[in-house]
Amino acid sequence: MRALSRCLWIGCSPLVLCLTGCSVLAPFYFVAVMLGMDNRIPPRFQFPDGPHRILVVTTSDLGTQVDVGHIERELNEKVARLLFERLSAERKFKGIQVIKASKLARWQDEHPDWHGKSPAEIGRALEADYVIFVEIDNFTLFEDGANRQLLQAKAEVSVSVVRVEGEGGEVVFPRDTFNFEFPKGRSIHISDITPNRFRREMLQRLAEQIVWYFVPHEFGEGFGRDPM
Repeated sequence: MRALSRCLWIGCSPLVLCLTGCSVLAPFYFVAVMLGMDNRIPPRFQFPDGPHRILVVTTSDLGTQVDVGHIERELNEKVARLLFERLSAERKFKGIQVIKASKLARWQDEHPDWHGKSPAEIGRALEADYVIFVEIDNFTLFEDGANRQLLQAKAEVSVSVVRVEGEGGEVVFPRDTFNFEFPKGRSIHISDITPNRFRREMLQRLAEQIVWYFVPHEFGEGFGRDPM
C-alpha cells in the first residue's frame, strides 16, 4: 500500500505542480517527501561543524538612515536572535554560537568609526570565527507617489559571510543580493495598521529571509503571513 501511494504521488506530481504554479524547487520538494527525506529548502551556505562563534553585522546606507532611522541595530538584533533559535533547533549545528547583538552594539558605541572597519576586523575584535555581513540599501517605507499614505517597504539587501581567520579574513560566501518587498505586491493604507506594528512585522520578515541563507526552511514558509 505504501509503495502504491508513492507511485500515485509520482504520477500525480507533475499535474500538481502545473495546477499550483510552484517554483522550480517544487519537484525536489515532492521527491524529498516521497523518499522520506528532509523536505525543507536547504540553506544557501552551511557553516562547517563547530564549535564556531558567529557574529551578525548589519549596515545601511545614509539614505536609509535619513528616511527610516537607524534600523541597523533593530534588524541586527532580530537576525541574531532568530539565527540562534534556528541553529539551536538543528541537531547538526550543535556547538555553533551566535554572539549577542547587544555585545556588538556596546562595541559599536565604543568605536564610532566602526563603519570604516572590515567585517574581519569587527569579527576579530569580538572574537568571532565567522561574520555574516548584511548591507541594506535604498530602503523605503512608503509607496512612491502616494504622499506617505500607503505603506510598502522595499530594499536591496546583500548578504555575505567572512571567515575571520587570517590577516584580512576570507570571503567564504560571496555577496548575494535580493530585493525585499513587504507586503509582497501590494501596499497598506496607514489607517489600517499602526507604524510600530508595520515596522515590527516588516523587520521580522526581513530577518527571516536573511536567516534562510543559513538554515533550512519549510517550502512555502512565510506565505500568507503579510499584515491584513
